[in-house]
Amino acid sequence: MTPAEFVAEFVHLKRRLLQTYMSGPNLSAVGARIASLKLDPDQTNGLQAVLDGALTDAFYTVLTALDGEASLGKAHVRYQVYDDGGNLLSGELEGPAYDAFHDDAS
Repeated sequence: MTPAEFVAEFVHLKRRLLQTYMSGPNLSAVGARIASLKLDPDQTNGLQAVLDGALTDAFYTVLTALDGEASLGKAHVRYQVYDDGGNLLSGELEGPAYDAFHDDAS
């Protein structure tokens, strides 16, 4: 796995979570809470945009924190993340993460 492929997994997770949240109460507790709000279509679209932005911020921050470019909680250190094949993924995540989450690719 490459760092870009690792980042792509986070993008996929973000999309899946957002879909789960917005697809109704049967898929998640968050979806159930959203459904209980009984939002009109404009409000639903607004909430989806807010959630999309929050998930983007969260995943981008985690990825850049693994590279030591941001803090993960109170810790601001560089982590070493390896895949099952022994490939070092961290240290090269910030660029692919920026491209995936901030260049309209997510």
